[in-house]
Amino acid sequence: MKTPFLRNLLVAVALLSLAVFAAPLSADTAQPLKVVCIGDSITQGRGDHSKSGGAWLPEDGWRYDFWKLAIDNNVPIQFVGTESAGFESTPTYADYKGQSFNNLHEAHWGWTTEGVFGQLQKTQSQWTADVALVYLGTNKEKLSDAEKASDPDAIAKTTAAMRGIILLLQQNNPKVSILIRELLGSDARSKGLNESYQKLAAELSTPTSKVVTVAPPADWQWDPKKPETDTIDGCHSNKSGDQKIADGFWKAFSSLNK
Repeated sequence: MKTPFLRNLLVAVALLSLAVFAAPLSADTAQPLKVVCIGDSITQGRGDHSKSGGAWLPEDGWRYDFWKLAIDNNVPIQFVGTESAGFESTPTYADYKGQSFNNLHEAHWGWTTEGVFGQLQKTQSQWTADVALVYLGTNKEKLSDAEKASDPDAIAKTTAAMRGIILLLQQNNPKVSILIRELLGSDARSKGLNESYQKLAAELSTPTSKVVTVAPPADWQWDPKKPETDTIDGCHSNKSGDQKIADGFWKAFSSLNK
C-alpha cells in the first residue's frame, strides 16, 4: 500500500518528466506551413540553355529566395503543388543552411490567369495550402471580337479568373491566407488589374481567410542593358528581381498576423 507521501512523490516525478520532454517534442514535431506558389514564367523559372547553343539565360524564379528568407527567419515552410520543374529545364537550386529546396509549385510558363485557374480546378484537390502566393496577370487572356471591343485589356476576364482562384483556395481550406502580387507597370492593364485585385482582396477576405495584395517595388528596373537591371530580357526577373519579388511577398507574409 502506497503512503500519501509516496503517491505524491510519484506524481511529482511524472509531472517533472512531462515538463522535461514536452518542449523538445513539440519543437521537433512542429508542422511547417504549407505554401503554394501560383503563377506563370516569372514564378516557375527555367534552366540554363546557353551551353547547348540556346539564347536563354537561367531564371530561378523568386520562390527559391522566398524559401531562403523563411529559413533565415526560422519559419518552417513546405512548398506544395503538382509541378516540380522549370520550363523545359530546371534551375540548379543549391542547398541552403543544410536544407534542400523541394521545388513544388503551381506555375506555368506563358499561361494566362484563366489558364491557371482551369488547371487548378483539376489539380488543387491533390494538395492543401495554408498560404498561397499568387503572381498572375502578366499574360493576357485570349479575347473574342466582342470582348476586344468592350474589354480590350482583358481586365474583366482576368479579374474573373483571379476571383475563381481565390474562391477555389478558400473552398479547399477556409483558413488559407492569400497574397496577390500586383503588377509592375503604369499601363492601363496593369493599373486596372491592380485596382481589381485590391477590390477582390477587400471583398473576399473572411474572418479566417485573409486576402491581401502585395505592392511591386518602386525601384524596379526593366531595362536589361542597364547595370542595375532587375530582368534578364525586359520581362523575366534576374537574381536581383527575384530577390525583390521575394522580399515583397515576405514582408506581406510577415504582416499577416500583426
